[in-house]
Amino acid sequence: MTQEDAPRKPAFVSPTEAIAKRLRALRVRRGWSARELGDRCAAVGMATLDRTAITNIEIGRRQKVSVDELLVLAFVLDVAPLHLLVPVDATIGDLDPKAEAPDRPVLYKITPERFAIGPAAAREWVRGNFALPYTDTRIYFSEVPPEEWEPPQRPAEDVIERRGRAAEAARRIVENKGGES
Repeated sequence: MTQEDAPRKPAFVSPTEAIAKRLRALRVRRGWSARELGDRCAAVGMATLDRTAITNIEIGRRQKVSVDELLVLAFVLDVAPLHLLVPVDATIGDLDPKAEAPDRPVLYKITPERFAIGPAAAREWVRGNFALPYTDTRIYFSEVPPEEWEPPQRPAEDVIERRGRAAEAARRIVENKGGES
């Protein structure tokens, strides 16, 4: 096996890091300055998300984003909160163009040190369509409102394979007590 064929060590991304990277990417895509985004947040009632707060989130100086702030940012940026919270990209290079090894796969940290899964599985989990490994699916799906309940669909083979890889990565993380990226 050549070095190119060897599996790449994944890049672990926390929810706050994902929000920061997505926030910046969406703001830049819309051609807005941090000040303009802050002004738009203030216009809908979140004056605390000013230029400084936006910049501090984007550069990682500010490590926390409240649920209220997440919802305001999603509203102002015209994007589903899910797509701010969880990376939409599969490699670190997609999420961070300046990354040293851009082809490294992304694993999304569900817990700070012990559990991470791929972005696609994380989005399905947040949507309520996927119970995480090591959870009781009966309890998980019992919390779905009856009018929203649909039996889980049998996933396509590629989804099964990705979930298997995510579960295996999660198992290794748990065994290694979280590991570092």
